[in-house]
Amino acid sequence: MQVYVRDQDAKTDYKWAHGRLLRRVANSVSHVLVQLNKSEKTVEVDEAQDVRMANELADGQKLADVEDLDVLTHLHEPAFVDYLAQRYSLDQVYCRSGAVLIAVNPFKEISGLYDLHKFHKEMLDWTALPPHVFSTAEGAYRSLRRRLQEPGESKKNQTILVSGESGAGKTETTKFIMNYLAESSQQADMASRSERKRSISGSELMSANPILESFGNAKTLRNNNSSRFGKFVRMFFDGHELDASLRMVGTSVETYLLEKVRVVHQNDGERNFHVFYELLAGAEDAMKKELHLENMSVLDFQYISGGRCFQRNDGHT
Repeated sequence: MQVYVRDQDAKTDYKWAHGRLLRRVANSVSHVLVQLNKSEKTVEVDEAQDVRMANELADGQKLADVEDLDVLTHLHEPAFVDYLAQRYSLDQVYCRSGAVLIAVNPFKEISGLYDLHKFHKEMLDWTALPPHVFSTAEGAYRSLRRRLQEPGESKKNQTILVSGESGAGKTETTKFIMNYLAESSQQADMASRSERKRSISGSELMSANPILESFGNAKTLRNNNSSRFGKFVRMFFDGHELDASLRMVGTSVETYLLEKVRVVHQNDGERNFHVFYELLAGAEDAMKKELHLENMSVLDFQYISGGRCFQRNDGHT
């Protein structure tokens, strides 16, 4: 029987390893013998504390092929981590648990992963869409449209909550969602015979992001472009009952919990908000003269050099 066993000799903080349950130790109520798959070493461990059951799959099925965690029998820590690691190794960074989408930041470009044209071609069978941020956005968009087509149904807002620790990819995920909804709205608007004003395009919507990120994002130890504030984004759609088309007519962003202390203090290896470095690096001579920044560098200002970090590691200023 395949299990996960806590390996006390592991050289990393993560102690769980694959193993095979052999038998119970003689004259012991709780101790069992487990053979580690990697080293073939046999260890005696406490069954309750140090052993977790592995998921049994159908013949020929691989753990990485499973897209929904709900079909797995065991969802304890080692089973969950092993599942994510196997999918991650194949560049499958998305999975789902029921209606919840789980994303692992790949920290690299994955070819075709966010190709809107490719995704729309695969969208012919809505029920078979893979776990993906676009699938989540499409679900919200279809729910809005369905309310237009069903007589007597009250219009209901749709909400997508993006959460995670610093560096998990919340900012980029939010941008993917916004861009997808804008582009889907524009395509539906172009196909509609309505003479209403055109929908906002994805490029128009995304053009506002650099400004927001300049004043609200900063480099931290774990993230080159970390949002140092929370935001509540509203996207407004104008529905047309005749053809159930939705036109995006505007957006709004409410910000809260801005990390104001960063203006006067940064930890070692971190920076102040991007805008200060962008100003010094990109301002034209006339503006620098007006702001008395001629021949000045980051080192001339304590408030933006306190963290002793002056460059991002992602190619941006």
